[in-house]
Amino acid sequence: RTLIGASDVGGSPTTNITVDLAELLSTEPDAAVTLPAPDLDGPAYTIYTSGSTGEPRGVTVSHRELALSTAARHVVYPTRPERFLVISSLSFDSSVAGLFWTLTAGGTVVLPTDSEVHDVDALIDLFTTTDISHTLLVPSLYRGLLARAEPDAAWPDQVIVAGEACGPDVVTRHLDTRPASKLSNEYGPTEATVWATVSHLDDATAGVPIGRPIPGAWTAILDHRGELCPGGVVGELLIGGETVTGRYDGIESDRFAGASAFGSGRTFLTGDRAACANGRLYFHGRVDDQLNAGGLRIEPTEIEVALQGVDGVEEAVVVARDLRALDDLLSTADADRLAEALRRAADAADPRTSLGSALALSLIHISEPTRLL
Repeated sequence: RTLIGASDVGGSPTTNITVDLAELLSTEPDAAVTLPAPDLDGPAYTIYTSGSTGEPRGVTVSHRELALSTAARHVVYPTRPERFLVISSLSFDSSVAGLFWTLTAGGTVVLPTDSEVHDVDALIDLFTTTDISHTLLVPSLYRGLLARAEPDAAWPDQVIVAGEACGPDVVTRHLDTRPASKLSNEYGPTEATVWATVSHLDDATAGVPIGRPIPGAWTAILDHRGELCPGGVVGELLIGGETVTGRYDGIESDRFAGASAFGSGRTFLTGDRAACANGRLYFHGRVDDQLNAGGLRIEPTEIEVALQGVDGVEEAVVVARDLRALDDLLSTADADRLAEALRRAADAADPRTSLGSALALSLIHISEPTRLL
Protein backbone atom coordinates (compact mmCIF):
# COMPACT_ATOMS: atom_id res chain seq x y z
CA ARG A 1 0.00 0.00 0.00
CA THR A 2 1.02 3.60 -0.51
CA LEU A 3 0.81 6.30 2.12
CA ILE A 4 0.48 9.62 0.31
CA GLY A 5 2.11 12.53 2.07
CA ALA A 6 1.46 15.24 -0.51
CA SER A 7 -0.82 15.15 -3.52
CA ASP A 8 0.17 15.90 -7.07
CA VAL A 9 -2.13 18.88 -7.61
CA GLY A 10 -1.18 21.69 -9.96
CA GLY A 11 2.27 20.29 -10.64
CA SER A 12 3.32 20.10 -6.99
CA PRO A 13 5.64 17.20 -6.10
CA THR A 14 4.23 13.99 -4.70
CA THR A 15 5.77 12.28 -1.69
CA ASN A 16 5.06 8.54 -1.45
CA ILE A 17 6.02 5.98 1.15
CA THR A 18 5.47 2.58 -0.42
CA VAL A 19 5.52 -0.75 1.40
CA ASP A 20 5.49 -3.94 -0.67
CA LEU A 21 3.24 -6.11 1.47
CA ALA A 22 3.80 -9.22 -0.69
CA GLU A 23 7.56 -8.96 -0.25
CA LEU A 24 7.20 -8.26 3.45
CA LEU A 25 4.93 -11.25 4.03
CA SER A 26 7.18 -13.58 2.03
CA THR A 27 10.22 -12.74 4.16
CA GLU A 28 11.67 -15.72 6.01
CA PRO A 29 10.41 -15.80 9.62
CA ASP A 30 13.90 -15.78 11.12
CA ALA A 31 14.75 -12.65 9.14
CA ALA A 32 11.52 -10.79 9.78
CA VAL A 33 11.31 -7.95 12.27
CA THR A 34 9.27 -8.95 15.31
CA LEU A 35 7.42 -6.13 17.03
CA PRO A 36 6.43 -6.52 20.67
CA ALA A 37 2.73 -6.88 21.33
CA PRO A 38 1.39 -3.70 22.95
CA ASP A 39 0.00 -3.69 26.45
CA LEU A 40 -3.72 -3.42 25.80
CA ASP A 41 -4.17 -1.16 28.81
CA GLY A 42 -1.07 0.88 27.99
CA PRO A 43 -1.29 4.32 26.34
CA ALA A 44 -1.86 4.51 22.59
CA TYR A 45 -2.00 8.33 22.36
CA THR A 46 -2.86 11.45 24.36
CA ILE A 47 -5.13 14.22 23.04
CA TYR A 48 -5.77 17.50 24.85
CA THR A 49 -9.33 18.73 25.07
CA SER A 50 -11.00 21.68 26.74
CA GLY A 51 -13.55 19.41 28.36
CA SER A 52 -16.34 21.49 29.88
CA THR A 53 -14.10 24.04 31.61
CA GLY A 54 -12.11 25.65 28.80
CA GLU A 55 -8.87 24.50 30.44
CA PRO A 56 -6.78 21.98 28.43
CA ARG A 57 -7.05 18.47 29.82
CA GLY A 58 -5.06 15.49 28.64
CA VAL A 59 -7.06 12.41 27.66
CA THR A 60 -4.93 9.29 27.29
CA VAL A 61 -6.51 6.54 25.20
CA SER A 62 -5.36 2.96 25.72
CA HIS A 63 -4.66 0.40 22.99
CA ARG A 64 -7.76 -1.50 24.10
CA GLU A 65 -10.03 1.54 23.80
CA LEU A 66 -8.55 2.46 20.42
CA ALA A 67 -8.93 -1.10 19.13
CA LEU A 68 -12.57 -1.31 20.22
CA SER A 69 -13.39 2.11 18.74
CA THR A 70 -11.74 1.18 15.44
CA ALA A 71 -13.34 -2.29 15.31
CA ALA A 72 -16.77 -0.65 15.63
CA ARG A 73 -16.18 1.15 12.33
CA HIS A 74 -15.80 -2.15 10.50
CA VAL A 75 -19.25 -3.10 11.81
CA VAL A 76 -21.08 0.22 11.33
CA TYR A 77 -19.96 1.06 7.79
CA PRO A 78 -20.79 -1.35 4.93
CA THR A 79 -17.83 -0.43 2.72
CA ARG A 80 -14.17 -0.42 3.70
CA PRO A 81 -12.11 2.75 3.18
CA GLU A 82 -10.02 2.12 0.06
CA ARG A 83 -8.59 5.66 0.05
CA PHE A 84 -9.35 7.93 3.00
CA LEU A 85 -8.66 11.67 2.85
CA VAL A 86 -7.66 12.76 6.38
CA ILE A 87 -8.63 16.44 6.56
CA SER A 88 -8.49 16.82 10.35
CA SER A 89 -5.26 17.90 12.01
CA LEU A 90 -3.39 15.08 13.71
CA SER A 91 -3.78 17.03 16.96
CA PHE A 92 -7.53 16.32 16.82
CA ASP A 93 -8.80 12.86 17.55
CA SER A 94 -11.10 12.83 14.51
CA SER A 95 -7.94 12.07 12.51
CA VAL A 96 -7.73 8.77 14.43
CA ALA A 97 -10.84 7.58 12.60
CA GLY A 98 -9.25 7.88 9.19
CA LEU A 99 -5.80 6.64 10.14
CA PHE A 100 -6.52 3.44 12.04
CA TRP A 101 -9.76 2.44 10.34
CA THR A 102 -8.14 2.70 6.92
CA LEU A 103 -4.87 1.00 7.82
CA THR A 104 -6.60 -1.90 9.58
CA ALA A 105 -8.72 -2.35 6.46
CA GLY A 106 -5.65 -2.46 4.21
CA GLY A 107 -6.55 0.85 2.59
CA THR A 108 -4.59 3.96 1.68
CA VAL A 109 -4.38 7.08 3.86
CA VAL A 110 -4.19 10.34 1.89
CA LEU A 111 -2.72 13.32 3.76
CA PRO A 112 -3.25 16.73 2.14
CA THR A 113 -0.65 19.46 2.41
CA ASP A 114 -1.15 22.39 4.78
CA SER A 115 -2.17 24.63 1.88
CA GLU A 116 -4.65 22.09 0.50
CA VAL A 117 -6.40 21.69 3.87
CA HIS A 118 -7.26 25.41 3.80
CA ASP A 119 -8.30 25.48 0.13
CA VAL A 120 -11.80 24.21 -0.69
CA ASP A 121 -11.02 23.94 -4.40
CA ALA A 122 -7.86 21.93 -3.68
CA LEU A 123 -9.81 19.48 -1.50
CA ILE A 124 -12.36 19.00 -4.26
CA ASP A 125 -9.52 18.38 -6.72
CA LEU A 126 -8.11 15.74 -4.38
CA PHE A 127 -11.37 13.80 -4.61
CA THR A 128 -10.58 13.31 -8.29
CA THR A 129 -6.80 13.15 -8.48
CA THR A 130 -6.40 10.65 -5.64
CA ASP A 131 -9.67 8.73 -6.15
CA ILE A 132 -10.93 9.28 -2.60
CA SER A 133 -13.48 6.74 -1.34
CA HIS A 134 -13.99 8.07 2.22
CA THR A 135 -13.43 11.26 4.17
CA LEU A 136 -14.42 12.95 7.44
CA LEU A 137 -14.80 16.69 8.04
CA VAL A 138 -16.76 19.25 10.03
CA PRO A 139 -20.21 20.18 8.62
CA SER A 140 -19.30 23.84 8.08
CA LEU A 141 -16.41 22.86 5.81
CA TYR A 142 -18.53 20.31 4.00
CA ARG A 143 -21.13 22.99 3.37
CA GLY A 144 -18.43 24.98 1.57
CA LEU A 145 -17.36 21.99 -0.53
CA LEU A 146 -20.94 21.29 -1.60
CA ALA A 147 -21.48 24.93 -2.56
CA ARG A 148 -18.22 25.17 -4.51
CA ALA A 149 -18.11 21.86 -6.39
CA GLU A 150 -19.20 21.48 -9.98
CA PRO A 151 -22.12 19.08 -10.53
CA ASP A 152 -19.91 16.52 -12.31
CA ALA A 153 -17.08 16.62 -9.74
CA ALA A 154 -15.90 13.24 -8.41
CA TRP A 155 -17.11 12.57 -4.87
CA PRO A 156 -16.27 10.09 -2.10
CA ASP A 157 -18.51 7.05 -1.71
CA GLN A 158 -18.80 7.81 2.02
CA VAL A 159 -18.72 11.25 3.64
CA ILE A 160 -18.72 11.56 7.43
CA VAL A 161 -19.46 14.85 9.21
CA ALA A 162 -18.48 15.28 12.85
CA GLY A 163 -17.07 17.76 15.34
CA GLU A 164 -19.97 20.24 15.42
CA ALA A 165 -23.73 20.34 15.01
CA CYS A 166 -24.82 19.56 11.46
CA GLY A 167 -27.55 21.76 9.99
CA PRO A 168 -30.37 20.31 7.87
CA ASP A 169 -29.27 22.43 4.92
CA VAL A 170 -26.04 20.41 4.66
CA VAL A 171 -27.95 17.13 4.56
CA THR A 172 -30.50 18.41 2.06
CA ARG A 173 -27.86 19.78 -0.29
CA HIS A 174 -25.86 16.57 -0.10
CA LEU A 175 -28.90 14.43 -0.89
CA ASP A 176 -29.89 16.71 -3.76
CA THR A 177 -26.47 17.03 -5.39
CA ARG A 178 -24.56 13.87 -4.35
CA PRO A 179 -27.21 11.12 -4.23
CA ALA A 180 -24.67 8.36 -4.99
CA SER A 181 -22.59 9.29 -1.92
CA LYS A 182 -23.51 8.11 1.58
CA LEU A 183 -23.60 10.73 4.35
CA SER A 184 -23.21 9.90 8.04
CA ASN A 185 -23.20 12.10 11.13
CA GLU A 186 -20.95 11.04 14.01
CA TYR A 187 -20.98 12.29 17.58
CA GLY A 188 -18.62 11.67 20.45
CA PRO A 189 -16.23 13.43 22.81
CA THR A 190 -12.52 12.71 23.06
CA GLU A 191 -13.24 11.10 26.42
CA ALA A 192 -15.16 8.32 24.62
CA THR A 193 -12.40 7.57 22.06
CA VAL A 194 -13.42 9.61 19.02
CA TRP A 195 -17.08 8.62 18.61
CA ALA A 196 -20.01 7.20 20.55
CA THR A 197 -23.04 7.49 18.23
CA VAL A 198 -23.67 7.62 14.50
CA SER A 199 -26.55 8.26 12.12
CA HIS A 200 -26.69 7.39 8.42
CA LEU A 201 -28.59 10.32 6.95
CA ASP A 202 -31.26 10.02 4.28
CA ASP A 203 -33.61 12.82 5.33
CA ALA A 204 -33.48 16.07 7.32
CA THR A 205 -37.12 17.10 7.55
CA ALA A 206 -37.28 16.15 11.25
CA GLY A 207 -33.83 17.49 12.08
CA VAL A 208 -30.39 15.91 11.93
CA PRO A 209 -29.96 13.08 14.45
CA ILE A 210 -26.67 11.98 15.97
CA GLY A 211 -28.15 8.52 15.78
CA ARG A 212 -27.65 5.45 17.91
CA PRO A 213 -24.74 4.17 20.03
CA ILE A 214 -21.92 2.38 18.23
CA PRO A 215 -21.15 -1.27 19.06
CA GLY A 216 -19.72 -1.51 22.57
CA ALA A 217 -21.20 1.80 23.76
CA TRP A 218 -24.49 2.82 25.32
CA THR A 219 -26.14 6.13 26.12
CA ALA A 220 -28.66 7.51 28.59
CA ILE A 221 -30.32 10.91 28.90
CA LEU A 222 -30.52 12.16 32.47
CA ASP A 223 -32.45 14.92 34.20
CA HIS A 224 -31.05 17.22 36.89
CA ARG A 225 -31.58 14.50 39.49
CA GLY A 226 -29.55 11.96 37.53
CA GLU A 227 -32.64 9.97 36.58
CA LEU A 228 -33.67 8.83 33.11
CA CYS A 229 -35.64 11.32 31.03
CA PRO A 230 -38.80 10.16 29.24
CA GLY A 231 -38.66 9.85 25.46
CA GLY A 232 -38.52 13.21 23.68
CA VAL A 233 -37.47 15.13 26.81
CA VAL A 234 -34.15 16.99 26.66
CA GLY A 235 -31.57 16.10 29.30
CA GLU A 236 -27.82 15.63 29.72
CA LEU A 237 -26.23 12.87 27.68
CA LEU A 238 -24.37 10.11 29.51
CA ILE A 239 -22.06 7.77 27.56
CA GLY A 240 -21.01 4.38 28.86
CA GLY A 241 -19.00 1.40 27.65
CA GLU A 242 -15.50 0.09 27.12
CA THR A 243 -14.39 2.98 24.89
CA VAL A 244 -14.84 5.55 27.69
CA THR A 245 -11.34 6.43 28.91
CA GLY A 246 -12.37 6.97 32.52
CA ARG A 247 -9.96 9.74 33.42
CA TYR A 248 -8.16 13.00 32.68
CA ASP A 249 -4.40 12.93 33.07
CA GLY A 250 -3.55 14.04 36.60
CA ILE A 251 -6.93 15.71 37.15
CA GLU A 252 -9.87 14.39 39.13
CA SER A 253 -13.26 14.88 37.51
CA ASP A 254 -16.72 13.90 38.67
CA ARG A 255 -17.81 13.60 35.04
CA PHE A 256 -16.22 10.14 34.95
CA ALA A 257 -17.67 7.25 36.94
CA GLY A 258 -17.47 3.49 37.12
CA ALA A 259 -20.31 1.01 36.74
CA SER A 260 -23.78 2.51 36.32
CA ALA A 261 -27.30 1.25 36.87
CA PHE A 262 -27.95 2.06 33.21
CA GLY A 263 -25.23 -0.10 31.65
CA SER A 264 -21.82 -1.74 32.00
CA GLY A 265 -18.37 -0.21 31.75
CA ARG A 266 -17.13 3.26 32.66
CA THR A 267 -19.30 6.33 32.12
CA PHE A 268 -18.76 9.94 31.08
CA LEU A 269 -21.27 12.75 31.65
CA THR A 270 -20.78 14.81 28.51
CA GLY A 271 -22.26 18.20 29.39
CA ASP A 272 -24.19 17.96 26.10
CA ARG A 273 -27.97 18.17 25.93
CA ALA A 274 -29.83 15.57 23.89
CA ALA A 275 -33.22 13.96 23.44
CA CYS A 276 -34.33 10.61 22.06
CA ALA A 277 -37.10 10.47 19.47
CA ASN A 278 -38.10 7.44 17.38
CA GLY A 279 -35.10 5.51 18.68
CA ARG A 280 -32.54 8.11 17.59
CA LEU A 281 -30.63 10.74 19.54
CA TYR A 282 -30.78 14.44 18.70
CA PHE A 283 -28.19 16.97 19.88
CA HIS A 284 -29.55 20.07 21.64
CA GLY A 285 -26.39 22.00 22.45
CA ARG A 286 -24.31 22.35 25.59
CA VAL A 287 -25.67 22.42 29.11
CA ASP A 288 -23.51 25.44 29.85
CA ASP A 289 -24.58 27.34 26.70
CA GLN A 290 -28.09 27.95 27.95
CA LEU A 291 -29.23 31.56 28.18
CA ASN A 292 -31.83 32.97 30.53
CA ALA A 293 -33.95 35.83 29.21
CA GLY A 294 -36.82 37.02 31.34
CA GLY A 295 -36.96 33.66 33.10
CA LEU A 296 -37.03 31.72 29.83
CA ARG A 297 -34.30 29.18 29.05
CA ILE A 298 -32.90 29.68 25.56
CA GLU A 299 -30.59 27.30 23.71
CA PRO A 300 -28.40 29.17 21.15
CA THR A 301 -27.59 26.03 19.13
CA GLU A 302 -31.25 25.38 18.42
CA ILE A 303 -31.64 28.93 17.10
CA GLU A 304 -28.50 28.56 14.97
CA VAL A 305 -29.79 25.35 13.39
CA ALA A 306 -33.14 27.01 12.67
CA LEU A 307 -31.44 30.00 11.05
CA GLN A 308 -29.26 27.75 8.89
CA GLY A 309 -32.43 26.19 7.53
CA VAL A 310 -33.49 29.55 6.07
CA ASP A 311 -32.78 30.03 2.37
CA GLY A 312 -29.76 32.26 1.85
CA VAL A 313 -28.30 31.69 5.33
CA GLU A 314 -25.10 29.64 5.24
CA GLU A 315 -23.69 30.29 8.73
CA ALA A 316 -25.29 31.56 11.92
CA VAL A 317 -23.93 32.37 15.36
CA VAL A 318 -26.16 33.30 18.29
CA VAL A 319 -24.59 35.29 21.13
CA ALA A 320 -25.91 37.04 24.22
CA ARG A 321 -25.57 40.80 24.48
CA ASP A 322 -25.28 42.54 27.84
CA LEU A 323 -27.12 45.86 27.57
CA ARG A 324 -25.62 47.40 30.69
CA ALA A 325 -23.69 50.64 30.28
CA LEU A 326 -20.05 50.24 29.24
CA ASP A 327 -18.75 51.83 32.46
CA ASP A 328 -20.69 49.21 34.49
CA LEU A 329 -19.13 46.45 32.43
CA LEU A 330 -15.61 47.83 32.75
CA SER A 331 -15.98 48.15 36.52
CA THR A 332 -16.23 44.37 36.74
CA ALA A 333 -13.08 43.70 34.69
CA ASP A 334 -9.75 42.65 36.13
CA ALA A 335 -7.56 45.79 36.25
CA ASP A 336 -4.39 44.12 34.93
CA ARG A 337 -6.21 42.46 32.04
CA LEU A 338 -7.98 45.70 31.17
CA ALA A 339 -4.65 47.54 31.14
CA GLU A 340 -3.19 44.92 28.81
CA ALA A 341 -6.21 45.22 26.52
CA LEU A 342 -5.72 48.97 26.29
CA ARG A 343 -2.01 48.55 25.50
CA ARG A 344 -2.83 46.15 22.66
CA ALA A 345 -5.47 48.49 21.29
CA ALA A 346 -3.01 51.40 21.24
CA ASP A 347 -0.61 49.42 19.04
CA ALA A 348 -3.24 48.10 16.63
CA ALA A 349 -4.05 49.39 13.17
CA ASP A 350 -7.72 49.58 14.15
CA PRO A 351 -7.79 50.32 17.91
CA ARG A 352 -11.56 50.04 18.23
CA THR A 353 -11.70 46.54 16.70
CA SER A 354 -8.67 45.41 18.66
CA LEU A 355 -10.07 46.76 21.90
CA GLY A 356 -13.35 44.96 21.34
CA SER A 357 -11.55 41.64 20.82
CA ALA A 358 -9.30 42.18 23.83
CA LEU A 359 -12.18 43.15 26.10
CA ALA A 360 -14.01 39.98 25.13
CA LEU A 361 -11.13 38.08 26.72
CA SER A 362 -10.74 40.47 29.66
CA LEU A 363 -14.30 40.69 30.95
CA ILE A 364 -14.69 37.55 33.01
CA HIS A 365 -18.15 35.93 33.43
CA ILE A 366 -19.99 38.77 31.67
CA SER A 367 -21.00 39.46 28.13
CA GLU A 368 -19.00 41.32 25.54
CA PRO A 369 -19.91 45.01 25.26
CA THR A 370 -22.58 45.71 22.65
CA ARG A 371 -20.89 48.82 21.22
CA LEU A 372 -17.54 50.57 21.52
CA LEU A 373 -17.49 54.27 20.58
